[in-house]
Amino acid sequence: MLLRPYRPDDREACLALFDSNVPTFFASFEKDGFVTFIDELAEEGIEYVAVQDGERIVACGGVALRAGEARMCWGIVHGKRHGEGIGSTLLVLRLLRGAMLGATFAGLDTIPRTVPFFERLGFRVVGKTDDYYGPGIHRRDMKLVFDDTTVTKLRARLAELTAGRVDIAPSVFRP
Repeated sequence: MLLRPYRPDDREACLALFDSNVPTFFASFEKDGFVTFIDELAEEGIEYVAVQDGERIVACGGVALRAGEARMCWGIVHGKRHGEGIGSTLLVLRLLRGAMLGATFAGLDTIPRTVPFFERLGFRVVGKTDDYYGPGIHRRDMKLVFDDTTVTKLRARLAELTAGRVDIAPSVFRP
């Protein structure tokens, strides 16, 4: 697999990733927000990456630096590829990029179903809003503080996840 920068011609593949996660992780009405997001990446200063397995895009996700926060943006793994470590690799890489850019913490919002995934990497729930995304679709706000110990653990985890399985393009993130 290759982790590389998102390109505009990845748009349809990323939309298909979204569709593969409806209704388990996304409601269909959220797609409009995702479309707007990927169409405005360059304008918003968001670094977005794609994970390519052979000729297919199997995951995508971004990070945006905002007032000391590395904001995790629209991380999506193909619905049939969950449990393979792709999402973990993508998340850890984005977290390390946020720390590299000088963020003091990472933040994200998600649904209760995915909270355990993020907790395994050290995130903690810091807020919740019921019915935020729609009726019965609750929001959980999560935070991970970047300290030396956390960053060291993230580096070790990335090495473990990528060893012999994932190549990271040198141009994944702009300098």
